[in-house]
Amino acid sequence: MVRIDIKLAIIAFLGIISAIPSIAQNTAWNTDSDHSTARFVLSSSKRPAAKINIGVAQVSGIVIGAADASAPSEFDLTVYPADQDTPDPRPEDRRGESDLQRSPGDTVIAFRSTVIKPIGQATVRVTGDLTVTYVERVATYDPSESYSGPTYGPPITHSERREVTFEFQQIHPDSVSRESTTRAKWSALGVIQSASFRELLRAVEITNWPVLVEGEQCEMPLTMGEDYSGPKCTGTVVGVTPRTDVHCEMPTTTGEGYSGEVCTGTPLLIDPSDSDAMGRTDLTPTSSGQLAANEVTIDLDLWLTRPNIGQASDLARSFPLFNVHSEQTFF
Repeated sequence: MVRIDIKLAIIAFLGIISAIPSIAQNTAWNTDSDHSTARFVLSSSKRPAAKINIGVAQVSGIVIGAADASAPSEFDLTVYPADQDTPDPRPEDRRGESDLQRSPGDTVIAFRSTVIKPIGQATVRVTGDLTVTYVERVATYDPSESYSGPTYGPPITHSERREVTFEFQQIHPDSVSRESTTRAKWSALGVIQSASFRELLRAVEITNWPVLVEGEQCEMPLTMGEDYSGPKCTGTVVGVTPRTDVHCEMPTTTGEGYSGEVCTGTPLLIDPSDSDAMGRTDLTPTSSGQLAANEVTIDLDLWLTRPNIGQASDLARSFPLFNVHSEQTFF
C-alpha cells in the first residue's frame, strides 16, 4: 500500500514539473501606471498632416505573455486622466454610483483583447473591445440682454463599446536588456474613425486632460514657514506635441498694435459646439472650408513590470509529497 501511494505521489510530482514550461508562457505582467502613457491625437482623414495632440493620460492594466513579455496572449488595459486614481474599467461595476457622484472629466477608456495575430518578429495585431465611459453636462445657451454665459444641466454618464484594432510592438530600450525577466516595454498605435465610434471622439474632445508627470514623487518640507507653497514634487513632465494644423510665429517687430503671435493655416475643428475651436481672429486661412476632426489616434507607451518568479526547485520544496527512507523500493 505504501509503495502504491509513493508511486502516485511521484507521478503527481512529475506532472507538476512538466507543467512549469506551460506556466512560464502565461506570465502576468503589470502595467506600470507611473510610467505608462496614452497619447490622444485628433486629425482629419481629408487632411492627414493636420494633427492636434489633445492630451496625455495614464495607463494601468495587465498583459499576459511569456517570461520575457513576448508572445502576448492577452491585453487588459485602462486609460484615465492623470488626476484620477486607478478606476474600475467595467461600467457594470460602477452602477452603484449615481451621475451626481461623477463629474465632467471622469473619463475611463478600457481595452480588452479578443484576437491576437503575430505579424512580425516582435509585432502583433490585436483586436478587442474598447469601452469608453465619460461624463458631460449639456450646456443651454439663452442669449439675451442679461446673458452671462451658458447654463449647464446635471452630469450625464455615457458608456459605449466598439471593436477596434491596435498594432503592438515590443521594443528594447537601452535601459532594458533583452534577457530581462522583470521589466519590458511595448508600444501600440490605433486609429479609430469617428463614423464608427462617435462616443470616443466626444469623450476625448470634452475631457480636460491634466498635465501628466511620470514618476511623480512628492514630499512635505521638514519645516513650514511664511514661504510654504505646498509639497515639493519631482518627476518628468510628459507634454503634448505641437499642433500641426496651424503654424504660429512671433512677429519680427512689436509696436502699439502688438497682440501676440501670428498664426496661419486653417485650424482643425475639434468640437462643432465650441466656437473657440472654430479658429481665432488672428488666424489667416490659407484654404477655404473648415475641416472637422474625424479620427482619433491612440498612441500607447507601456512599461511592464513583474516580480521575480520562483524556480522549479522552489516549487518542488513547496510540495512535500512523501517522506520515505532511501532504502525503500518505489516500484
